[in-house]
Amino acid sequence: MNVHWNGNGANFTKKHPPIELLYVEEFQRIDQAFYREKQIQGWSRAKKEALIDGDSNKLKELSNCLNISHYSNKGIYPASDITIISKTKADFKL
Repeated sequence: MNVHWNGNGANFTKKHPPIELLYVEEFQRIDQAFYREKQIQGWSRAKKEALIDGDSNKLKELSNCLNISHYSNKGIYPASDITIISKTKADFKL
């Protein structure tokens, strides 16, 4: 945190210093930490809050795929509700 407060961290934290540390994970290698940071950045606010709160049940619930074609949803939706659209490059005008 001191690195970020002194302006020596990443470019984003130089301009937007952290106000309060809410969650931390430790990694042996920087590439693992970077991967995890990018993973969490892609999450919804609700999922991040569940992580901060340590609510593993809520985190698991929010992680469930809601895409109707996902294997975990097989049998939940009738086949008539699923429409598959196939497009080729030629279908898209650039």
